[in-house]
Amino acid sequence: MSTDDCYINRPIKKTVQVLDSELRLRSLTNSSDCRFDELTNFFNIINGLFHQSAFTFGLSTDKLTSLLQLPRINVGINMQQYKLDLLKNITFYSLIGRNETNTPTGIIKFHTYDKNLMLSINHRWTESLTTAFRLRTKPQIKFSSHIEYHYPKGICELISEYETQQHSSNIQFSYFACLWQQMNYRIDGGIDFKVKNNNLKEKFADIGLRLKHSSDSLIFKCDLYHPFKNYIIGIQRCINENLTIGLLTEKVIDYDQQQKPIKFSFMSQWYLNKIDLRVNTLVNTQNEMGIALTHQIRHLPIVLQAFSLYSWSTHKYKWGIGLQLSL
Repeated sequence: MSTDDCYINRPIKKTVQVLDSELRLRSLTNSSDCRFDELTNFFNIINGLFHQSAFTFGLSTDKLTSLLQLPRINVGINMQQYKLDLLKNITFYSLIGRNETNTPTGIIKFHTYDKNLMLSINHRWTESLTTAFRLRTKPQIKFSSHIEYHYPKGICELISEYETQQHSSNIQFSYFACLWQQMNYRIDGGIDFKVKNNNLKEKFADIGLRLKHSSDSLIFKCDLYHPFKNYIIGIQRCINENLTIGLLTEKVIDYDQQQKPIKFSFMSQWYLNKIDLRVNTLVNTQNEMGIALTHQIRHLPIVLQAFSLYSWSTHKYKWGIGLQLSL
């Protein structure tokens, strides 16, 4: 199997840039990369569209970064629950260095709303091996190291964390690989294992499988210790180049170890390429229904986003708008 076996036979994919909760542009596609946390990428991003603040505004220097060889800077304003005190809701994000080289990459990120500061230094030693060191304060100081290794069939990650306020330690290991591939069929599998707390006795583990045929996929992800109490089953179907639909079944146990009813969600992603408009819809058995619109203005570095979510069981309505300018 060659080094590109896990990436061949890719489906046709459409990409749009959406604003996330940190006021950064994220790629929304109908395809997932070869790693464990992307098993449910389609469902996670659509769900995330409806959990943002009412107003989000961002300014990034991505285009100037490439043109002038400058650090990338992203500044955003996040008005939560219609609060107009802008100085308390600013996000500052700066990238120093270039990912295409083996030189270290430094990241500085600061949130004024929750006084969260993150410093990170990444180093790409080879095409396969990348290491990172991070320092975070929110509100406790947290140190973490990250080793990521790519090999022909997949990817391995080892993450260690230490928090000073609670003096807890976490160790996390993730493995994701292309297990089998023939023609347009592929089976991916992975495990995400985490040990936490002072005595390193509390263990968490998720396992996942994904069967892909061309642009379609069947996803199964569950808790290794409680597979019938905590699991996700997802079906993603690409009707054509512009329309993708998904059905997600979730059964989870909350932090109080109480079993919640099985949740069913139907999602769709519709791309109107003539006007560069992305339409995402969500309907679930928690009596919620939402729609999100993302429009990238042609010939202008501007992305507009609007969403609304209504719950007819609690009679609650949520809406929001976002704007991102990339220079």
